[in-house]
Amino acid sequence: GNFSFTFLESYYFNKTGKRLTSADYRSFGFVSKDGFLTNAGTLFADLCPLLQSRIFCTRWNGLTKAPSSLDASDDKEFSGNILQLLTASQEFIKIHNAKMWYKEPTTRVEKLSYPERAVFEILVNALVHRDYGVIGSEIHIDIFDDRLTITNPGGMYDGVLVQNQNIEDVISTRRNPVVADFMTRLELMERRGSGFRKILDAIKHEPNYKETYLPEITSTPYRFSFTLKNMNYSIDSNAGGQKSGLNAQKWSENSQDNGEKTREKTREKTREKTREKIIQAIKENPNITAKELAGKIGITSKGMEWQLKKLREDGCIRRIGADKGGYWEFVENYKVEDGR
Repeated sequence: GNFSFTFLESYYFNKTGKRLTSADYRSFGFVSKDGFLTNAGTLFADLCPLLQSRIFCTRWNGLTKAPSSLDASDDKEFSGNILQLLTASQEFIKIHNAKMWYKEPTTRVEKLSYPERAVFEILVNALVHRDYGVIGSEIHIDIFDDRLTITNPGGMYDGVLVQNQNIEDVISTRRNPVVADFMTRLELMERRGSGFRKILDAIKHEPNYKETYLPEITSTPYRFSFTLKNMNYSIDSNAGGQKSGLNAQKWSENSQDNGEKTREKTREKTREKTREKIIQAIKENPNITAKELAGKIGITSKGMEWQLKKLREDGCIRRIGADKGGYWEFVENYKVEDGR
């Protein structure tokens, strides 16, 4: 066919030291006997033709999904084959996987918010077992201050609800057996389906493990969700904020305090850029409506209302006439760079 497998072949060689042959593609189930690419084969092609082979990643500020894009400090959309998605999503989580440290009598102990092994197993599970038949669907990775949730389309293939099972004994029925078999060849997963147990073991072996750190796993007939708890997060009710519960209570450069300052700077920078875009759009078309502005700038209507209200309060713009049929007037002596 017209499909290439450059990324797959490079990944396979790095993992196994072997080169893929035409016979391998047929034996793996990627190419049919008459030479056509199979559904599983498309998921490993360089230019994966399945639009739903994608992952949406968001780092939210706070504990809930915010109402506007201003409150997400980072978001990415990845598309491509399974191995590309695995690599890209791992990197996104790594960037936001804050590390803290604390001292013991003879050593310094470092601790990630989320164990890398657990994260890896969950990502592989989502990519291998998700339902690729749902048009317009994707895997979602949502990182909050206190947790990381990975959600994929399609529940347990045998129809059971995972929250009603003993997690350590769950044996997954494979929705995509060809994909699963190849991932085991790459040693990215095991045939005996011990992924859940590996995730639990990775968490239990972390320093200062507590049962409250155990993950939450839920499924419906249409989706599967895995939530890891931030192992460096706890609420200090007296301080009214986030604080380490470890003895030393010392954070590294990626500590929560520094992280909050960084997020605030990111939010402020985003607000300034949005404000500049709004002012430019109004200068280009004084008759533009708030709804049109929201669509042009790429934020919600509610977010646009807030921005326009602030600009009017700051004396940057004023509304002449009614909401319908009126127009915006830009105050010429207002300086955007002043940050007012």
